[in-house]
Amino acid sequence: MDKHRGLTGPLLPRIALVLAWSVAFFTPLDAQSTVVRENDIAYAQRGDLVLKLDLARPATGEGPFPAIVYVIDDWAHEDVVLDRKAFESDMQEAAKRGYVGVAFDRRLVISASNNPVKYPFPAAINDAKSAVRWLRSHAAQYRIDPDRIGALGASSGGTWPFSSD
Repeated sequence: MDKHRGLTGPLLPRIALVLAWSVAFFTPLDAQSTVVRENDIAYAQRGDLVLKLDLARPATGEGPFPAIVYVIDDWAHEDVVLDRKAFESDMQEAAKRGYVGVAFDRRLVISASNNPVKYPFPAAINDAKSAVRWLRSHAAQYRIDPDRIGALGASSGGTWPFSSD
């Protein structure tokens, strides 16, 4: 029996699967692909502060679509709420590829100017939880699959998703 089957044995289906996935994921999309943007959607209120989110979703297709929640970091921002606009291009690209991209405001834990922290821990985690709960409760309206919501972030924004349940 030949132990070295080469590319005709069980390795071939795996290579074919990886190549098919790579081509599907990394192939540029048709320029006519359209995206629906919805901005400044209130998802929670904390006293006088209204927290908002932006989302981008595919304009076509039945859905429901998986969602990617983008979480910004805490570093070197003003002392109140983080700007969700930092992920606009990422959200747009996700929507072109069949995802709902979401970015949300959250209250800061770290003070950029070394002032006393206005919103102490776990304010930002509670905001993240509220944003995801809001997405799940409005999933049908925005064609989101409530069981397929993932998170992506940079720096401290990459750790927040792992800090909540």
